[in-house]
Amino acid sequence: MKLSNLLLLCSFVITFTLTPTIVSSGDSEQTEEIYQQGLTHYNNGNLAEAVYALNKAANQGHAGGQNQLGICFFNGQGVPQDPKRAVHWFYQSAEQGNAEGQYNLGLRFYRGEGVPPDLVLAYQWFALAAAQKHQEATVNGNAINRKLTPDERTEAERLVSEWHHNHGQ
Repeated sequence: MKLSNLLLLCSFVITFTLTPTIVSSGDSEQTEEIYQQGLTHYNNGNLAEAVYALNKAANQGHAGGQNQLGICFFNGQGVPQDPKRAVHWFYQSAEQGNAEGQYNLGLRFYRGEGVPPDLVLAYQWFALAAAQKHQEATVNGNAINRKLTPDERTEAERLVSEWHHNHGQ
């Protein structure tokens, strides 16, 4: 992994770890309901209402809400387009083990959208999503695997193993 990409990833981790996240002391059923309302608004094209609900669910720690809010920021749906902010939400979701968040974060590293391109990190996130049977992540991970040098592949596999260890999996 390039030093500049490692530094960028570290800055994301530090920034987003220190960024206060509003975690509701209420029940997770309420957060799930807010998330589902956000999805309904999103699917019906009511983007302002969708972003409001998804933001609320995301800030309460809902991994699906974080991923969907990342999609909104990436595509500029109901909010100004902001790939870096999208990466923030994909990262939050991915760190909770959400396969869609992991896949979307892998795509950002693969394409260099909101972050510098990094095949090692792209492979890491695709591999984590693929382990949860995410089909597109499996395809993309296999394609990237063929492009990695042996040292890059070793580093990517180390990152996957480290993630599993740090997340008790």
